[in-house]
Amino acid sequence: MRRARNIAYPTSGSSALEPRRNGFVVIEGTRSSVSHQRDPRPEQLTIMQSVKAILAVSAVVIALGCTLVFSNITAQQSFNNAFSNIPLTSVTVHTGDSLWDIAESHAPQGVSTAQVVRWITQENNLSSSCIQPGQILIVPEA
Repeated sequence: MRRARNIAYPTSGSSALEPRRNGFVVIEGTRSSVSHQRDPRPEQLTIMQSVKAILAVSAVVIALGCTLVFSNITAQQSFNNAFSNIPLTSVTVHTGDSLWDIAESHAPQGVSTAQVVRWITQENNLSSSCIQPGQILIVPEA
């Protein structure tokens, strides 16, 4: 059995039917009698502080640049090492083949398909991943 709940909303007369205007109310006033005035100009750095800040930012930028260069060199070396001792074979592209499918079926142990696609693209001087039926590709031996 369901009970009906009587809920009363506080309204006076027909005020619930009157449209309300949304907006902001501006309340004017003054500060307290104790006024703390601030200098409108921000505090300026001394020449020595400016030089230290420039050197710190420059050091961070140089460190990030060195890290980026070193990580790219390391990644390229590991990429080259992954394919250095792998025997190669040639594959003829058939209708419906994709570069990804060929790379996936010829991926050496521990090498991702994306790395094999990149290697096949570089090794065969392909300008894109588009291949044609009858095309012969050099691929790692599976």
